[in-house]
Amino acid sequence: MEQSVRFTTTPRGVQVAWAQVGSGPVILAPPGWVGHLGHLWDEPASHAFQEALAEGHTFVTLDRPGTGLSDRRRTDFSMDADLDALEAVIAAQGSSRMSVLGISQGGALACVLAARRPELVDKLVLYGAFARGRLVGSSQVRAAVVALVRRHWGLGSRTLAQLFVGEDAGDPAVAESFARFQRDSASGEMAASLLESLYQLDVRDDLVRIRAPTLVIHRERDQAISVRCGRELAASIVGARFVSLPGAAHLAWVGDWGTLVNTVRGFLGDPPRSRPHEPARRGGEADRGAHPRSPGYELEYRELEDARAVPSARVRVAVAQADVRLEDHEQRGRGLLGLRRAAVAPTLERLARLVADAAR
Repeated sequence: MEQSVRFTTTPRGVQVAWAQVGSGPVILAPPGWVGHLGHLWDEPASHAFQEALAEGHTFVTLDRPGTGLSDRRRTDFSMDADLDALEAVIAAQGSSRMSVLGISQGGALACVLAARRPELVDKLVLYGAFARGRLVGSSQVRAAVVALVRRHWGLGSRTLAQLFVGEDAGDPAVAESFARFQRDSASGEMAASLLESLYQLDVRDDLVRIRAPTLVIHRERDQAISVRCGRELAASIVGARFVSLPGAAHLAWVGDWGTLVNTVRGFLGDPPRSRPHEPARRGGEADRGAHPRSPGYELEYRELEDARAVPSARVRVAVAQADVRLEDHEQRGRGLLGLRRAAVAPTLERLARLVADAAR
């Protein structure tokens, strides 16, 4: 399958990146805490998970404002701002009715959409989701996590990756890969601000208004979002069904995601997927020839706002910034953006001026 990445704009002027895969009735997946469409599509297990959901469906997802390919500038962290982005994508995609799959924090946004726009939502599926952010951890733990992410995003991303992956991955490389994914998805300051908004979430008033048939799925030993959060969701939504699956991974595509996908498909009225779940190879690489192992290098992340972060006796750093205009780019393969041919010469000129200015 090919992923098609597109862009739309909210009524408040925020640019939102969204993508779709497959064809057929729409499954819309609201975004979680942080995300990056391109990276999730290139990661073998996530790629296979999305393709499995898109079998007989159009699978649609988006990058939350402040993260990924969407506008990285964000000052409004309200639920209304996230709902604006979601509704802008729904309008751009064009479907009048859809199933909604809310994963992790995306589950809260999915519930709000189902409650406030019932004409759009055919069926609602919630995985690893929660209604109240304060149940995610104690007040001391929440404050410590936000402080760690804000002060040291490298260590914070690794700590959270271990929590999200759990013991189901079977390979330390999976957690390290997800830690890099988080750092690529958002800055440390943005990630911390989004975490603070996550912990303040409370959508219980919306739950009682949901009338769409609802399935709540939770892994029994999820350490990131406790299974009690899933039970609370199911108990608060009229007619909701709760399914507990074995496993400890919070990430949907880690561990036995084949059972998860077929549970979702069964609820939507689809037959089990035609291809069995393909387990990851040693090293975390899925059994997919089209997705080779990543190159042998690692990006070093540092918070350069703090001059003490880089030992001046060892290295000197110059920082400069050039305009990157979306209108100068076009979509290429595998969800990437490439520079348009007509924009190459002007871009080279801008870069030459930038280098000359930096040298001076």
